[in-house]
Amino acid sequence: PGFGPVSHGDNAGTLGAGYQSLKMFGPFYPDGASGAFQSDNSVVAGQTYEVEAWAMNWEPDPFQNLAILQLQFWDDLDGTGNQLGPNINQPADTLGTPGYVDLSEPQDGADVSDWTRMAVSGIAPPGTQSATIYLLHVQTGPVTGGAIYWDDVSLKALPVPILIDIKPGSDINSINTDSRGVIAVAVLTSADFDALQVDPDTARFGPAEAAKAHSQAHVEDVDYDSDMDLVFHFRTQETGIQCGDIEATLTGETWDGIPVSGTDSVNTVSCE
Repeated sequence: PGFGPVSHGDNAGTLGAGYQSLKMFGPFYPDGASGAFQSDNSVVAGQTYEVEAWAMNWEPDPFQNLAILQLQFWDDLDGTGNQLGPNINQPADTLGTPGYVDLSEPQDGADVSDWTRMAVSGIAPPGTQSATIYLLHVQTGPVTGGAIYWDDVSLKALPVPILIDIKPGSDINSINTDSRGVIAVAVLTSADFDALQVDPDTARFGPAEAAKAHSQAHVEDVDYDSDMDLVFHFRTQETGIQCGDIEATLTGETWDGIPVSGTDSVNTVSCE
């Protein structure tokens, strides 16, 4: 605190509220790369994961080399055993290299907007027990000085996209925002996803993430394709759907803890 750039955010996710970031530089050419890493044992094989990090080229100590955000999957805990698949990389430099994150504009670090988002994602291969995140600074030549700053690094499972049908049997999906009733939402079984994999207790719907209105969801073939779908009911006033909204999203998790998400259109009415 008191010197150098502000942080992108704090541990509670409040942008600009933190006091720390990671400055990375050296080792000096030609020794290679410096870095930091951390492993996570909660990953599930077959799930897609994204690593997000925020980087900055701070103008009083300008970045002059190569930075890499990297994701690895391993068949044992804590990033040990055998690596499964190749390194999954998102590089950044100041040269505007195609496919790289462009950090050519130095920043004074006075505002959260001075940070640039970097992200990389991959599917955990069969047998995955852990994932490892690497932050790397690579000196690509005999360039003196220069550093990259990192903050707010996270690993998260990306939701599996699912098909939903708001108000099954209706093409318009009209929602009366003044209604004290419920909205039916069906998770549809497809060739890629069995709706009955969804844990009903995890289902949330609308901007306010309303929980289901009744104790149980029910199984029904709402689209008449001979596959069983899963139907929920949500209280309209708890969904947070407002006049002018054109879509609404249902989120949840499978029985295995894999997040899912699906979106369908809505047409709001009684909006005077």
